[in-house]
Amino acid sequence: MSKLRALMCLCLSFILLSGCRVQTLYLNGDARGQVVDALSGMPIAGARGTLCGAQFLTGEDGRFQVEQATDWELVMVLAGRAPHDTPHPCYMSITAVDYQTRQWLAPFTAHYDFPIRLLPVSSSLHYALESSASGVSGHPLQAEPLQDELFLESGY
Repeated sequence: MSKLRALMCLCLSFILLSGCRVQTLYLNGDARGQVVDALSGMPIAGARGTLCGAQFLTGEDGRFQVEQATDWELVMVLAGRAPHDTPHPCYMSITAVDYQTRQWLAPFTAHYDFPIRLLPVSSSLHYALESSASGVSGHPLQAEPLQDELFLESGY
């Protein structure tokens, strides 16, 4: 048996014995929404955002759309683990000129059917924080937006 053939057999047996296989993991479906001013309700054009690593920019009407994204995951079949057993963090962040940055941890199956509201920098209000948030890039993680959300006064 040639050395190359022996090496190929060794690699193949390692893969089969380890129980690993590559599985497509759907991080998020297509997402769409609208970013608006929290105080006036007016759409915010040119807001930049990321959802599960995919970037978007809002149009003149404040709307954005992100296409479905996929990634690869190594699945331990013999260990009794199936795809999607371990949820992966999916961060959403939105920034706009003269507005407070908004970022939160979103499940990759989340759909926001209501406007996402940003607070002006000049406002004394701020976004609520997650109770057990470790933060992203050194910034505290904010609470996920709700349809009828309330904002907090600074200092509370």
